[in-house]
Amino acid sequence: MKKILFLFPVLFFSCNNSNKDNVDKLMEKFQKEHDSTMAVLKAETDSIKASIISVPKDSVKSLLKGLTTSKDEFKKLTFYKNYSNSYFANAVFIYLVEGNDGQINGRFKIEYTADDWLFIKNYSFLCDDKVFDFIPEYDIERDNSGGDIFEYSDNYYSPQINKIVKAIITSKVTKIRCHGRQYYDDRVITQKEKTLLTKMYEILNYNKEK
Repeated sequence: MKKILFLFPVLFFSCNNSNKDNVDKLMEKFQKEHDSTMAVLKAETDSIKASIISVPKDSVKSLLKGLTTSKDEFKKLTFYKNYSNSYFANAVFIYLVEGNDGQINGRFKIEYTADDWLFIKNYSFLCDDKVFDFIPEYDIERDNSGGDIFEYSDNYYSPQINKIVKAIITSKVTKIRCHGRQYYDDRVITQKEKTLLTKMYEILNYNKEK
């Protein structure tokens, strides 16, 4: 009996050490997975930032006249837009964002509204006879009010988007197709949308066009 009592604390101590080792290994595994995930996210973010088209505000000051301006004092951002659509709308447009560094970049926004959900996954643009497929970088947002539904995507203005916008504003007829979970919806991009897109395209391509 004495031997058993003597051995029990040793076994208990050994079990404690074993559990501690397992916990340490698990923590190390989780840390490695976390570091790996964060590294991937950083690489993706850096890649997106590197592809954003931007222009110095000083070079496009004259082109910004007439645009509606609003500020976010907390984020130290200034927004420029040339559309006045309601929150619920069917529209394709660009708005501009000025950062604290004086650089202006664009955001490409696609809005869809109806009386039933489409659960949009991606888009296609038919510019005359050429098709441009567009997959948003981020999840498409959804909302609803008074029986109407609203789905929209909001993306950094990248070279790919710049190419699509150029095709839209130079085409005779452009149609947009919103690909949903089961169905799709087509509509023609209006001349007003093209005019508003052209203005923003000129600003974001000022240095190139010049």
